[in-house]
Formats: sequence, C-alpha cells, structure tokens
Amino acid sequence: MRLLLLPLLLLAACQTHSQWNYCNIPAKGKNVCTRAIYKSSDEVLGIDIEFLQTSKGLATYLHMHTPAHEDAQILFKGKQGTTSFTLPIHKGGDRIRLSKEMQGELIALLKDAELITIEVDGCSETLKVADFKKILKKLGNPPFQSPFHLFF
Repeated sequence: MRLLLLPLLLLAACQTHSQWNYCNIPAKGKNVCTRAIYKSSDEVLGIDIEFLQTSKGLATYLHMHTPAHEDAQILFKGKQGTTSFTLPIHKGGDRIRLSKEMQGELIALLKDAELITIEVDGCSETLKVADFKKILKKLGNPPFQSPFHLFF
C-alpha cells in the first residue's frame, strides 16, 4: 500500500501551479467585480499584474514590489519587439494604472507570445503566458447572477 502511495505523492509534489489567481468579488445589487492577479515570485524586484473587470469596464494595474517615483518608464518586451511608455504612479509609489491603449498592448502580447518581460524603473517580471488564455475567458464571461438573494 505504501509503495502505491509514494508515486502518487511524488507526482502531486512535482506539479507546478499557476501564478494566476482568479476570483469574483460580490458587490451590491447585480454587479459583480471579477479580479485576475498574476503574483510575482520575486518579493523584492517583482511586478504583480492585476486585471479588474467591473460594470464600468476593464482596468489593468501593475504593482511594483519596490516603490518608484512620480512617473515610471515601462517596457513591454515580447516576440514582436519592445514597447516603451511613461505613466504616472499612484500615491505610495507602488501602483500604476495602464491606459486603455497600453492595456490592449499588454493583452495582445499575453495572447500571442510565449514569454513577456515587463520592466518598470528597475523592477522586472518575465511571464510565461500559458495560463493567461483561461483567465482571459473568465474575465470576458461574468459569472451567473441569481435573481434570488438569501438573507441568512
């Protein structure tokens, strides 16, 4: 019996997990906010990516683990080349909201490339985008909303 469990245990230990996390956040009324986050494994110089789908549309944020200053130079590197732009950083110095144009550029890279590198003022993150297509489908399909609400 133990010999049978050992290969199963080793197989489970060797599986890789996705760095993408997806959740629905309930809100008042019928609106539901959908959130997809890519968590960096580098706790010092990494960059987290957050997609937030609300009734007002999709917003994309970059969270740097090392705070930056007023404006940040951002680079997206993919197989088609490099895109560079400058955006203001939110107060606190660790969060940037991408413009609709840059959000579209990032999503296009995540759909087409195998590897993408994002650089922001000394922070860098290289993403393997295999799991992103599943997340993108979930962002595009809001969860079923029941018209009945239980109050207990």
